Amino acid sequence: MKIQSFLGIASLCFLVNIPLHAQQSEETTSILSYLQKAMNFNKVVPQEKVYLHLDNTGYFENETMWFKAYVTRTDNGKATDLSKVLYVELLNPSGDVLQTQKYPIDSLGQAHGEMKLDTILGAGYYEVRAYTRYMTNWGVNAAFSRVFPVFKAPAVEGDYSDLSIRPILHKHS
Repeated sequence: MKIQSFLGIASLCFLVNIPLHAQQSEETTSILSYLQKAMNFNKVVPQEKVYLHLDNTGYFENETMWFKAYVTRTDNGKATDLSKVLYVELLNPSGDVLQTQKYPIDSLGQAHGEMKLDTILGAGYYEVRAYTRYMTNWGVNAAFSRVFPVFKAPAVEGDYSDLSIRPILHKHS
């Protein structure tokens, strides 16, 4: 009797697993098909990514921000051969573009440059954004973006004891 009940339970478990296994196989095939299509799209229409390496994490008014940029392709992780110009923008706390500069991208997918922080309207949190024209095909979120503080300039040169930011309300033009 024990063997018959064991065989009955084992065969019931086997029969229950057959439809679940078939359903899982169809879902797995569908997911693999989707992933294959996405990988093929990335080969046909590769994307670019930009990373800016800044010389500091925060700045004082009227300082210069130095950077090195790395532009790579997402399909192979190597230096880009799709773009030759990098656009770097400085935005105020309201999102208004204060400066836009263009830098050449070399054969290693790198660019370097500087932005003088003399066009800012005071201390606050500013944004630096970097992108190529090719990256604009994927919208604003494709661009590199970093927010950094700009502190008010010290009253006495070399006295950095007062690291304050006076928030300024900016109006869009």
